[in-house]
Amino acid sequence: MGDSSRRLTEHLARLERLARKRAFESYMRYGRVPQVYAQLTEAARDERKFRDLVLSGKALGDVLPTTFEDARPTTHYVWRTAGDERVRSAHAANEGRIFSWGRPPATGHPGQSHNCRCWAEPYYGNPAVPDTILPLRRDVRTDASGQESWTRIEMLTRPDGSVAETSILGRDGTRFHSTFAGTRTTHEVILPDGRKVTIETRDGVQSVYVGDSREALFESRWTANGPVVTRARQRVAFLLDDTFSPDTTGNLVDDPFEPLDPFGPNPTLLADPGKEGLGAAALALLLLFQMQQGERESLGAGSADVPVLAMRAWEYNGKPIASPISQSVLSMEQVRQHCRRLRDVQGWANEAARMFESERQILGPSNHGIKIHTWMKHHIDELHLMGAYGDLLAEFSISGDEEVYYGKRGSTRLDILEDRTTESGFVCVYDVKTGNSGFGPTRLNEIGASVLKYFGPVRFIIIEVRPLL
Repeated sequence: MGDSSRRLTEHLARLERLARKRAFESYMRYGRVPQVYAQLTEAARDERKFRDLVLSGKALGDVLPTTFEDARPTTHYVWRTAGDERVRSAHAANEGRIFSWGRPPATGHPGQSHNCRCWAEPYYGNPAVPDTILPLRRDVRTDASGQESWTRIEMLTRPDGSVAETSILGRDGTRFHSTFAGTRTTHEVILPDGRKVTIETRDGVQSVYVGDSREALFESRWTANGPVVTRARQRVAFLLDDTFSPDTTGNLVDDPFEPLDPFGPNPTLLADPGKEGLGAAALALLLLFQMQQGERESLGAGSADVPVLAMRAWEYNGKPIASPISQSVLSMEQVRQHCRRLRDVQGWANEAARMFESERQILGPSNHGIKIHTWMKHHIDELHLMGAYGDLLAEFSISGDEEVYYGKRGSTRLDILEDRTTESGFVCVYDVKTGNSGFGPTRLNEIGASVLKYFGPVRFIIIEVRPLL
């Protein structure tokens, strides 16, 4: 009886951790915390309620949302199209319009029609009911376990479950303050060293502000050709995107932003990757990417929206850098337009994980990860021999300016790259993760340097792939 009671206590604790973890991941992906997570947390704290849940005949997988359709972030959405000549006229007419998930338009919801590339952008709140008259609910959560990346979360949620405002204190001292209203989301990021970066997205355009400046450092958006910087300050634009061309004086032609004073005290301040400009912006976007990443298995393989980080490989003062472009959470419809091999890579990672799961405890985390990476490399190499997947590069190492043998000391290894340079001018980087460590600045710099050496100054999109059993 004692062992049975102890096991039940352990299961209840595990259920509570899982529910809280998935609640946080749901918020970071969608800005919404489904009520089911609060119910599961409550059941985990009460043995009687837990037994009632078990006796109801529902498995945990039946209770938790498993797809985006089951865990829609809001009650309304904005219709978005790819914005090119291939968009159907009926769908083009829906661009920018707000619809309710409960009342689909005559065309159906985005992505439902055959070969439809449209997607639903969350609309936070109800367009007919302003937040000022809504009874907002305040929820405060703290983590005393030391296992989460955050120590405190405070949220204001609407009656429909969507988040209106949130404050997050990271374990490393990073602070996030975010607001979600209509088509506008704003993330104010205070870095551990006190630098402030504000990332605002409105109607598909993302603007990045550094410090207290009211002039954006740069603006970007996702297009049919991937992430593109659409406006930028003169001294940083050519570092961000190859769509900009500097003239012989180093200034941008037809730059819409007011130029910096070349005789000011810090004329290169914004361009310096280690100062308050691009360096702060890149770190803030990376931290958002880390927070929004989580473990995608909580919503099922291939079903959850995908956090992505868009950068450009560049060289500054003789050193390779990764210049920021944007950070977003894309729907699977959007991802398939830009990084078409994601589902294949995810499937291979899942297959490898299942194959070596029985050896996991014996091998240990590091060797288990090596097994998965090696199997995926050999699988892609075999596909190449059959003349397939020629746009993928798998598990190659770079040292200096050339590719070297796999794992050479002092070299940098990239997992899987999808070459889209000929078609759209960018590269998709699939960073396969098998352990608990996340994606940090060191890894970002390694990828930026390697992409620069192999492809030159091109844009690249980073997607983290975790094997799902």
